Amino acid sequence: MSKERTKQAVESIMAKAKGMFLFVKNIFENDDLDVISLEAIESLPTGLDEYYETTFQRKFPIDASTGRSPSFDKLLPLLQVFVAVQREFSASELARVIHREDHQVLASLKPLGGLLNLPQAEVNPSTRLRM
Repeated sequence: MSKERTKQAVESIMAKAKGMFLFVKNIFENDDLDVISLEAIESLPTGLDEYYETTFQRKFPIDASTGRSPSFDKLLPLLQVFVAVQREFSASELARVIHREDHQVLASLKPLGGLLNLPQAEVNPSTRLRM
């Protein structure tokens, strides 16, 4: 990419981020930019609110016949614990609280990684979680 196109790309990302560094971090860590091009950057959401909304809709699509998201419904018990607990806890503790096996909780946490700022390393039953 030429210096001029790089400058345009940086300016465009800055405009989309609206001063929110977390926006830029999430965009690059969550593979929202498969190929860095001005076209890809222009298609990004603007600001954190729109970023989280579009990411959430992409990860948890709504079934038109029920008006609900089956994949979100599976995650709801996990999210309820995240909101209610005011301390750090392990993935294994979370599994016990919601009456699931460790491997089920670990699989359920994967799509939430970027949304909940979970550790980048492989999450295991002893991984400490906090919101």
